[in-house]
This record gives sequence, structure tokens and C-alpha cells, in this order.
Amino acid sequence: MPPYAYLLFINNFWTALGYRFYLPLGPLWSLAIEEQFYLFAPALLLWVRPNTRNLLLVAVLLVSPLLRICNLGFSIWDFTPVRLDGFTAGILTAVLLREAACRDFALKHRRAITAVAVGLAAAAMLFASSLELSDKQQVAFGVTLNSIAAAGVILLLQINPESRLSNVLSHSWLVLMGRYSYFLYLMHIPIMTYTLAAYSGGPNLLRIVLASSITLLGAWASWRFLEAPLIARGKNYSYTNTRDPGASDPVAVAGC
Repeated sequence: MPPYAYLLFINNFWTALGYRFYLPLGPLWSLAIEEQFYLFAPALLLWVRPNTRNLLLVAVLLVSPLLRICNLGFSIWDFTPVRLDGFTAGILTAVLLREAACRDFALKHRRAITAVAVGLAAAAMLFASSLELSDKQQVAFGVTLNSIAAAGVILLLQINPESRLSNVLSHSWLVLMGRYSYFLYLMHIPIMTYTLAAYSGGPNLLRIVLASSITLLGAWASWRFLEAPLIARGKNYSYTNTRDPGASDPVAVAGC
């Protein structure tokens, strides 16, 4: 795979075609899809009418697993067109939370949404553990089910901020791991690979502890000196919908 594929965040197209990737940079396939999403999603949110956009999002959510189950000649794991259901589930969740009428509806039916969210999470776990389905079927339909279940849990936490689940997930160590998760996901393989290789003659436990410590230290430094400042800078900007000067957020004008 050419180096520029990583620099341009298009490396997942090579891996989707079966090309070998540089193992330490393996996790970058998902980052590539995310960056592609960030380039094109704003155009969808700003230029397509809300009702049309919502119908399109639902269609993508339903079509994605069908594309994965078909033999298109690409990997069903890291080819961008077959991994859009997670993003669409997230956008639809944002619509439900940010559009006043939809949010009021959700608040009014908290119990029903709780039951649906719990049911979806249970269904996702049962589906993933099924021994009667092939790996392809589990990936094809399980990814969509996981995305919808995750969206349901996020919606549940937003409309029930004082729930027991919210309190459990708000524990300091979970919040800390969530804060560092971006760096840990992207860099744990290269850091641990090179650290373990550099001290190949030492005791295994000591090598693992050393590699883990370096990874956590890198995650702290990344958050402290890179991620947190960039997030703070982004919050200093005001984002408006050019199609509706009275709206403060392009998603907020969505129809329910």
C-alpha cells in the first residue's frame, strides 16, 4: 500500500481490495472512514432539505446490511459505502435530541424508549453470540444492530440523565478511559509492538507493564497537549446553518 494512502485517509480502499497493510497502522482504516464522513456529511446536513435528508438516512441505515451481505468484491468490514449505517444512526439520534418536537416526544415516552433501548442491546448481544449464523451474516446485520442499539442507549442516557445506567457510566475511571480512548485505540498497536520488541529478552509481565505504561502516558500527553486544546478551540467558534440564518445548528432544524 502506498504511504500517501495513509496521509490522505483513503487507506481503507486498499485494504477493502485485499491489499496488505502496515500492521502498526492497522487501526487507521476506521479513522479513514471517519475523515471521509466528516468531509461529506456537512454537505448532506446543509444542502438537503430536512425531510429528504431524514428519509435518505433511514434508507442508508436499511441498505447498509444488504450491501454487506451481497458479494460486491470488496471487504464488508472496511469499505466505506458499507459502513455508513453507524454514522446515519448517530445523525438520526442527534435529530431526535436537538429538534424540539422530537425531543419532547422522547421525554414523554421515556419508559417506552427505555424498553426499546434495553431490548435492542439484548438483541445485539444475542445476535453476536449466535452459533447458527455465519461470520458474514453476523457482520452484515450485526454491525447495523449494534449501531442502532448504541444509538438507543445514547438516546436513553440523554433523556434520563439521572438514571442508574448514567450513574454507572459516569464513574471517574470510565470517564478517564473514555477521554483517553482515541489515542489508546489508534496507538496501542505500534507502541506495544515496538516496546515489546525492544525488550524482547525481558520477563513477559515486565514488558507488558512497561508497554501499557508508555501507552497510557502517551494517551495522557495527547489529551493534555493536543486533543483538549483543539476541542477548546473548536468550541470558540459559532456554527450556523447558511440555509436558515435563524438556526444555530444545521441538525436543529430537522423535521421529526
